Amino acid sequence: MGNNSNVTHKFVIRNNIVFVRYAKCFWGYFLRHKTDGIKIVIRKDNVFIHISQAYSIILNDLEFMIRNPEKYKVEASKSALNWLSIYR
Repeated sequence: MGNNSNVTHKFVIRNNIVFVRYAKCFWGYFLRHKTDGIKIVIRKDNVFIHISQAYSIILNDLEFMIRNPEKYKVEASKSALNWLSIYR
């Protein structure tokens, strides 16, 4: 995705135990295997995503969560949001 594929973008989903369960189930591959361009860390009810390569399941889910702020508290820098918008 663009020239900045080496730049790692950080997204945080806070205080959402339901999403933690979802991530463990549907993002399990990324949690169990070292995968280039992505690192996912779960701490208590928070999910930290460090991503520099496009993985559609992750990016589609991030897009959905950002569009539904009443259910998901997503934190990201402006550059991370701009990077995600390129995916759209």
